[in-house]
Amino acid sequence: MIYLVLFLLTLIVIAVVYYIFFMPKKTVYTKEAFKDIKVTQNAIKHTDLGLFVALVAKLVNDKDSDSLQTHLIDIMLNDIAAIYPRPHETKQILNAILKEQQNRDDNISSIAIALNKSTKNDLVKQQQFLEFLAQIIYLDVETMYETEILMSISDAFSVPPKIYKEIYKQYKRTTTLPQEKINIKEVYKLLNVSEHSSLNSIKESYVKELKKHHLNIVDKRSNDELFDTTYGEYTFVQSTLKLKELAHAYEMIKKAQRA
Repeated sequence: MIYLVLFLLTLIVIAVVYYIFFMPKKTVYTKEAFKDIKVTQNAIKHTDLGLFVALVAKLVNDKDSDSLQTHLIDIMLNDIAAIYPRPHETKQILNAILKEQQNRDDNISSIAIALNKSTKNDLVKQQQFLEFLAQIIYLDVETMYETEILMSISDAFSVPPKIYKEIYKQYKRTTTLPQEKINIKEVYKLLNVSEHSSLNSIKESYVKELKKHHLNIVDKRSNDELFDTTYGEYTFVQSTLKLKELAHAYEMIKKAQRA
């Protein structure tokens, strides 16, 4: 009997040790978790989110301050800054990291490897990062160079190749699904504005709608939200389609207002 008890205790100890040292931990981003983080550029740029912003910088190719890509990146920076002790100062630091890394392409793999290590092989979080990066690329005109960057980032992460392939496959679905024709009255309704609204108020409403449907990388996800080839209307697809619809509506209104 004593040997059985000792055997069971040994199994329990092994299980506990495995869980503590080898089991992948979920990456959680909350104000509580970040309350003791130093708000300095040197500290932030070495965190998960600082490293991720550096990777986003490699894919920024749109200089238009009113483009969909620019708005999505700004919303992302706000999402991240909101969980730090001093959000306004943090956003300035994140913008500085973005600008510092934007014109460099010699350190993409090293940053992606550092992010992989920092997230402790958290597959769910890394998929979330890849989805956002893919959306930033593919909502614009896709280029071979940007696709290669995304593939190299995916290789540096611990995600299986099938996940990157599935993200690309799901994006391609959004380019082949037929878009419904929409008239100008429906467009104003979609953005919750009227024909008499100023362009500034229309822009504010547009950005507000983008916030509702963008991919928030700070949000906690679960294992059952990993890509599955049998899962049709995935979050990534729904988000991408809605963002494209909102951007199209906004452009229609701008043209109508200027006519």
